[in-house]
This record gives sequence, structure tokens and C-alpha cells, in this order.
Amino acid sequence: MQTVYFPLVVTADGSTPFPPVQNLIGDAEILGLVAYDASIAAFTPAGAAVVSAADALALTVTVNSGSDQLIQQVPYMDLARSANGGLWYETVPFVIDLTKCFIRTNAAITAGSNAAVTFIYRKL
Repeated sequence: MQTVYFPLVVTADGSTPFPPVQNLIGDAEILGLVAYDASIAAFTPAGAAVVSAADALALTVTVNSGSDQLIQQVPYMDLARSANGGLWYETVPFVIDLTKCFIRTNAAITAGSNAAVTFIYRKL
């Protein structure tokens, strides 16, 4: 598992790209995802605020593998443990292309909010 925390810095098109994650580059096959809101993880390890449950309702997640959008505009809260009985969102195993993955903000959210997403993966 690898948890990624990153600030939701909205670009002109409303998206925040995922940052590079060394463990997921190249030979990691993604098996599933879990997103967190402040009701589960209030702060990142660095002490920054994780997105609130209310703000998380305004977010969608897109995950790509090469040119394929495998998870497209999935509501962030559908990936949240608090919303899915504590389970992770299982996927058909795929190699992720983080350069094409992003979280889209579909409405105003609290400034300074951070996304928190855990990738469940295995090395190939």
C-alpha cells in the first residue's frame, strides 16, 4: 500500500494532477484505491488538513493506464472508506500512469485542503 497526500491546487480546468510516487512508477500493478476525508484522517503526516467530507462531495477522480481512462470521474466519496463500509475500491489490475491521473474540483472547496488516496498495489 502507498498513501499519497497532496494539496488540491486547482488549475484552469478544475483539476489537480496526482504527484509522482516512486513506488508506483513502472512495475507496480494497481489492485485498488481508497480515498480519505477528514472524518477518517484529519491531517496529513506533515500536519496539513485533509479535505472535509462536505468538500469531498465536490471532487471526482480519474485514473489512467496509458491512453485508457480506467476510472473516470468517479466521485471521491465513492472511494472513501467512510462511504463504502471500510472496504477499498477494487479494480481490475492495471499499471498506472500517474502523469494522466487527476482529481477534479466540481465546486468551490476550502482553501488548503489536501487529498489523501491510498493505492493498493503489487510489484510485477
